[in-house]
Formats: sequence, C-alpha cells, structure tokens
Amino acid sequence: MKDKKKEDSSIRSREVNKHRNDILRLEPVLAQKSIGKVPEIIRKDLRKFDEEIRREEDILIRLGINDRTLDSILNHFNLVYSYIE
Repeated sequence: MKDKKKEDSSIRSREVNKHRNDILRLEPVLAQKSIGKVPEIIRKDLRKFDEEIRREEDILIRLGINDRTLDSILNHFNLVYSYIE
C-alpha cells in the first residue's frame, strides 16, 4: 500500500494506516496453520510489513490490543504465510 501511495498521491496516509491497523486487528481470525507456499511478491510484501511494523513499538497500545504481543502476531503471520525462512 505504501508503494502504491508513492505512485498515486490520491492514496492518503489515513487509508494506509487503516489497512495496517486492520491487518493487526484481524490476525486472530487467520487459520492456525500454513496455507502453503505463497507467491514471492506476497512474501516480499509481508517481510517489508514485518520490518516496518516492528519499528512502531507502541502500535498495539494505540490500537487497544492488549491480549497479544507484536511478536506473537508476526509469528502467526509467518506460520500462515511462511515469509521468513
């Protein structure tokens, strides 16, 4: 989404933030197992998301998520999508 924002100025920061926040909030509804191999472009985007979200130390506090840690959320994403080997 951030890359698209750079290409298209009509995509606002608020929209990017909403999508990022939704990804974190909806994590509990993901399957608890791998979905198999996903295309490299998706794995690349997930690795980038992982790196960027780790820089936002208080993101879960701001979102009111207090029943999970950022590590547990990102580990779950990696379990499902296998983007980090």
